[in-house]
Amino acid sequence: MSHFAVEFGHLDDLYVEPECQGKGIGKKTLIYLAQIAKEKDCARFEWWALKTNDSAIKFYLNIGAQKLDEISVFRLNQSQIENLAKDNKPMHGTSA
Repeated sequence: MSHFAVEFGHLDDLYVEPECQGKGIGKKTLIYLAQIAKEKDCARFEWWALKTNDSAIKFYLNIGAQKLDEISVFRLNQSQIENLAKDNKPMHGTSA
């Protein structure tokens, strides 16, 4: 099976209000999403956490998630998107 043909799940945001934390809501939510991922035969289920969010990182590690150090996240903000979109210079080694 091709690497690009594998289904995966991505959680964009999971936020539990501070007064509701520690009541199992986050874990129940992730269990539910993991069940969906299993039903869909997903090879992986991914999400991000800020490096400064120690309580979330500890929680994710405690439920068995693996912290990936080999991946860097890159982002363009709106003005950077506009600048890149209007850049029509050919890329090195291409004619486009």
